[in-house]
Formats: sequence, structure tokens, C-alpha cells
Amino acid sequence: MNARRLLPIQHLAQQREDDQARQFAEQQKVLESIADEAAYEHPVDALNLVSSLPVSSTRDNLIAAATAMWAATAPEDAAGWAKQIPDEMLRGQTMANVVTIWAVSDPVAAGKLAVNSMNPGPWQDRAVISIVEQWGRIDMSGATAWVDQFPEGTVRQTATAMLAHEPRGH
Repeated sequence: MNARRLLPIQHLAQQREDDQARQFAEQQKVLESIADEAAYEHPVDALNLVSSLPVSSTRDNLIAAATAMWAATAPEDAAGWAKQIPDEMLRGQTMANVVTIWAVSDPVAAGKLAVNSMNPGPWQDRAVISIVEQWGRIDMSGATAWVDQFPEGTVRQTATAMLAHEPRGH
């Protein structure tokens, strides 16, 4: 075959490949949209759906959001699921979301989870600061006592400064 005859065939093959990629991208967007909607009312179903998506920042954000929604009604279950996430960054983000939500209703349990189950690092630091903020709103003395147990460092300084500016809780 000469080169002239191959060009139309190559063009058709490329066009078919482009169409398949476009169709796949459209299917992914539909699944992401469904998962986003489901996260609010059926977070466990949303997590099952989203977990099947290819790795992407959108998928990771949906996982973190759905787990946070789940934490509002079943924080221990959401935390148990989040602990199993193999990707360390996604696990940290998701666990931070879970403990932040949990801190609204039970800052002691959220604090224990953050300290005992999260890897040290920025996600744990953010989670602890968020817990201190929530805890300080409802029980300033409990939050202060917890912060007083922190080792010296940036997290303790940030938490102490936050509590100093927080309106007094119950």
C-alpha cells in the first residue's frame, strides 16, 4: 500500500479513537455528577460508585465529600471506611473531613481519632486545629485542657491563639 492510501485509514482510526475518548469522558462526567448528587442523601452508595472511577482529583474530592456527609450521621462508620483508603494523601484529607464533622457533635471522640488514627503531617494538623475550633465553641475548658497536652510547636501555638480569640463556650 502506498502512503496516500494509508492517510484516510489513519485519519479514520484517529477519529474513532478521539470519539471513544470523548464518549468515555462524557460517561465519567455523568458518573461524577450522579455521585455528587448521591453524596448528600446516600453517601455510602456514592462512595461505592465513586470508588469505581479512575483516579483523578475530581474522584478524590467526591470521596472526601461523600465521606464527610456520611460522618454527619455515622462518624464511626465513615472513619472506619476512610482508614482503609490506600492512598495516603486521600486518606489524610478524608480523615480530616470526618473528624472535622464529628467534632461538632463529639469533639472528644474526634480528637482521639485524629491523634490515634491519622498520620502526623499537614492533614492531621488541620484536623486538630478544626477540632479545637469546634470544641472551643461548646466547651472552652475542655478544649483548653486538650490543647495544654500538645507538645510545643506550631499546632499548639495556633490552637492556643485560636482559643484566646474564641467566644466563650458553655
